[in-house]
Amino acid sequence: MRFDEWLSTQRMHQETVHGVDHRALACDPYQMSRYVLTQMHSALDTMETARMNVPSHGMHEETQRKAWEDNRSSFVDNVVSMLGCVGSMLTAVGCDDEDLARRYTDKLAKDAVLSELTKAAALPPAELVLVPAPDVSAVDITDEDDDDDEDLVPEG
Repeated sequence: MRFDEWLSTQRMHQETVHGVDHRALACDPYQMSRYVLTQMHSALDTMETARMNVPSHGMHEETQRKAWEDNRSSFVDNVVSMLGCVGSMLTAVGCDDEDLARRYTDKLAKDAVLSELTKAAALPPAELVLVPAPDVSAVDITDEDDDDDEDLVPEG
């Protein structure tokens, strides 16, 4: 399967294997929302399962390397499964391969511009200047002189 045929393939799969009627979804916003939210929850659950296969930052480098060797296949399987959910969401709302290609190309162009702007705006790290806090140990914050709060009310 080619990337530029991904959504048409996903749509056909959803229709033939799972009986999804995309025309009916387009006419019923309640069912479309329900279907999209179900796919979204599945995608999030699958992504969480994939995340569990990513070695933690606190591991020693060799332990991380071994964990990737052991978990890479499961990680990729879960991300591919999540992509199936994403494809189902996109086809449910009428996105096709051409629309996806255009939007993805636009996204990459925006990312490139943002990356250049970020690099151009990068300033050298500012020096951290520590200023000692004022000594407030001699300040009396109690109001033991009387029981009223007249000193707290501004004059005038």
